Amino acid sequence: MSNSTLSNKLIYDLILKEYNIKANSIELVKAKATAKDRMVYKIDTISKSYCLKKVYYDEETLLFIYSSIIWLNLHNISCPILIPTTNNGRYFKYNNMLFILTPWIEGIRCNYDILTHLEISLKNLANMHIAGKNFSPIKGSKVLTGSDSSSFSYSKHFGDLKKYIDICSNQKDIFSKKIFDYKDYILNTAYISVLYSKLIDTNALPKTLCHKDYVNKNIIIDTNMNPWIIDFDKCRIDYRISDLCYFFRRFLRRENTKWNFFLFSYLLNIYEKISPLNFNEHIYLFSYLSFPQKHWRLCKDFLNRPTLSYEEYNNLLNKYNNQSENHIKFIFSYKFYIYNRFKNERN
Repeated sequence: MSNSTLSNKLIYDLILKEYNIKANSIELVKAKATAKDRMVYKIDTISKSYCLKKVYYDEETLLFIYSSIIWLNLHNISCPILIPTTNNGRYFKYNNMLFILTPWIEGIRCNYDILTHLEISLKNLANMHIAGKNFSPIKGSKVLTGSDSSSFSYSKHFGDLKKYIDICSNQKDIFSKKIFDYKDYILNTAYISVLYSKLIDTNALPKTLCHKDYVNKNIIIDTNMNPWIIDFDKCRIDYRISDLCYFFRRFLRRENTKWNFFLFSYLLNIYEKISPLNFNEHIYLFSYLSFPQKHWRLCKDFLNRPTLSYEEYNNLLNKYNNQSENHIKFIFSYKFYIYNRFKNERN
């Protein structure tokens, strides 16, 4: 059954009946008709609002996610808890589709331009990582883990970039010329990323329960300025630094931030006051943030499977090129910061 055939009548008459809920209105908030087909609905009743979600993973994975949410709530990390069905089930299954229901969290999405929101979010992440150190999922769960060092390596991506730039050198279109004009920036930052990734001792990277998509869209600040974490679809046991990688890359590459190292170091310190990072974690984060990921992705899409118009590709490339100088300054500032902080430890 596709997104288009999941009617409001089916939700009213079948799914919500399993939760003994009578809805006044149903609003489709999010829909993705992809290989990972999923939908999110806001369900309003007279007194409450709920979030109904069709998930794309199997039951064992859902049990792991359920375990994660319960564990974090027991350790004072606020996440919407799955509401049981009338039969006390953790989810509802229909035609091989899985549905979960949670309270709708009233609040606003973390605003990257509000410093208080950022501070709250990073304190919450540090506490979440501490709480998740001894996490163990319930029986029957699929134990989801990351920590595959080969997935972190940018060696292959570096090779891709060299290939893409070589192709662009022989093209006459404006996009290719702009890529070639910025080849030194693209290749040098990619090389730095690969070089420093080889210094990482992965055995020294602490593991914990990670969200794996800890970005502003999944952090809700309620009316009491308390943070709530939503959407645990990607959570797993992994290097804790991976959550900081996702958070800071999304934050730093914005137009309003443009790789501001001083703001980055201030916010990183907020996290480290609660949960300090070691040398290898800083190198991991440095390598991750150094790589010109947007240029790599844009070249890959443009040359292999274009999905945007030519004008859209050019506009995006202009945006990323305009941040190159700030990105380089960030890389050298962070490198200097790590050297000074750990120079005695490394001697």
